[in-house]
Amino acid sequence: VSGTKVKITSSYVPVGSRSIQVSSAAKFKVGHSVVVLRTPNSTWINALGMDKYGWTPSKYTIGHERRVIGISGNHVTVDIPLVDTLESKYGGGSLFRASITGRIENCGVEDLRLDSVYSGSTDEKHGWFGVQLSRAENSWVSRVTVRHFGYAAVSIHNESNFNTIQEVAMVDPVSKIEGGRRYPFNVTDGLGNLFQRCYSRDGRHSFVTGSGVTGPNVWLDCLAEKCHADDGPHHRWATGLLFDNTKSDELNVQNRATSGSGHGWAGAQVLFYNAEASSIICDAPKGAMNWAVGCKGTKSQGKWAPGEPYGLWESHGKHVSPRSLYLSQLELRKGKAAVDSVTTPGQRAGTIWSMLSAWAGNGKLASFGPDPTCKYGIPSGKACCAASCGKCGGTGCSQLPGGASNCCTGSIAAANKSCTKHPAPCLMP
Repeated sequence: VSGTKVKITSSYVPVGSRSIQVSSAAKFKVGHSVVVLRTPNSTWINALGMDKYGWTPSKYTIGHERRVIGISGNHVTVDIPLVDTLESKYGGGSLFRASITGRIENCGVEDLRLDSVYSGSTDEKHGWFGVQLSRAENSWVSRVTVRHFGYAAVSIHNESNFNTIQEVAMVDPVSKIEGGRRYPFNVTDGLGNLFQRCYSRDGRHSFVTGSGVTGPNVWLDCLAEKCHADDGPHHRWATGLLFDNTKSDELNVQNRATSGSGHGWAGAQVLFYNAEASSIICDAPKGAMNWAVGCKGTKSQGKWAPGEPYGLWESHGKHVSPRSLYLSQLELRKGKAAVDSVTTPGQRAGTIWSMLSAWAGNGKLASFGPDPTCKYGIPSGKACCAASCGKCGGTGCSQLPGGASNCCTGSIAAANKSCTKHPAPCLMP
């Protein structure tokens, strides 16, 4: 809104803050939509070492959309905590009212199976996006399977906020296996988006964000198999991301340096929580932080910038309680009924990766529950492996797509979980 921009006068506004001191709050009222505009300078870019990759202040002037919930003097309180710091020495920021029009709300796409026709394994002249959200808010995509498309099952664009993507699968994409392809569950612009109970097979960057995406955005209880690249923020300073109980081949947040056209630091304020991957990179940029809490997988150094410092690692190799940070926070805010209304019994009982693997977009996920006869897995004696393993136990079982916990009979036996209460991998009753 013209004439409403004011300078943020606090010398330091930390991550997680909702209170912002401005030069004058006279033009703001409770209920106003506002943008907290972070305006970095060359000092910030040089401190990160991103000048050599072509980063400029104007390209990283990033707005965080919020709503005013309180005003006291010249302190404005917004509804959602900030997911990036504002420091005067690094350029500070400003606050202005936003006139937001043209978004569609309360719309859903559900109960569809989309299959693209193609002429060869690298054909790209066919279906590219299964579902694309643009200027959509408080909407959803549910129970959709996308097969043989080239780019995404669901891709979120153009200021699309507070949408839920759940029980969506992208399987067997058809395209070249290279950059700009196979991003099954992708956010390029938007906040407050939740992906849960989603499945990807043969993707590249299955759970991913683009440049300058500001959160919070969440991937919860999601599985990617037969991966061709990593998950996590892909490039150029995405912030406020939670990967909660995701499982894939690689899970990374790092300085990507010269990758692409100068990706540089992929993200900040990114949390990997009770996630599993063969390899995990969790480094931290100067003046920011990334976290890996309760994650299982090889702790790896950055591929392009191995000298960058690690982020905060806690309980590496052992999951922590509560099982899900997102669901725990939801219960604290809204109560147990809210958690029950958005989760399945399987989620409330524990991880659901084996259930997602057995489902793989075929039919309804709800039908893939406890599996006492190993209908959805591969039996071996008293153990039931995940279907994705291909075979149960034997030499090299830890290298199979499902990993040791899903494929090795010894690991399954050690888990002491009965198939009467859990889907594969489990113990036969």
